[in-house]
Amino acid sequence: RHCGPSWWGRWPSYFTAVISVACFDYLFVPPLFTFSVYDFRFVWSFAIFLLVSFLIGGRTEWLRREAKAAQLRERGIRALYKFSREIAAVIDLEFICRELVRHAGETIGRDTLVLCPDKSGKLYLAGSYDSSRFALVEDFSLSDAEYAVAVWSYKNRRVAGCSTETLPGAENLYVPLTAGENVGGVFGVRIGTQPV
Repeated sequence: RHCGPSWWGRWPSYFTAVISVACFDYLFVPPLFTFSVYDFRFVWSFAIFLLVSFLIGGRTEWLRREAKAAQLRERGIRALYKFSREIAAVIDLEFICRELVRHAGETIGRDTLVLCPDKSGKLYLAGSYDSSRFALVEDFSLSDAEYAVAVWSYKNRRVAGCSTETLPGAENLYVPLTAGENVGGVFGVRIGTQPV
């Protein structure tokens, strides 16, 4: 069960600390049922209580972000393990490409695709995943401009497209799939207006 700053964040924690100090002052510090404080020692107690609460709230917020990042890493590792286990004994390239885009798309929650070269060296769509339908799709269309960026990435063996310095106007991010000196294709992720 989640509660406190670990679930809601730091600002509700800060708000709760201030309200707690105010309630304590109003109900238990003479004169009762007022926010006046006659004993200066209570002012120091309030200040220390608030300071500790703010420090703990900030630290817990940091731990929450670290836990979320660890969950994302674990999710990626599980997907990679599952993918590698499924293709370990497979030699069908198109099956491998479909599984790659499916696992990657499910893990990162984005549209993904793989382009592979045919016998003449021209790239063709070997697999694509639609994150809105949560499924592999056959009707995925790639515009001429996007295809040109993918070809550039393939030929130059460099990442290109959205969120890069090379052809950043593209909607997709293209990553060449290299194995030593060979390039087996291009992996694409639809970034669009979403942050990376």
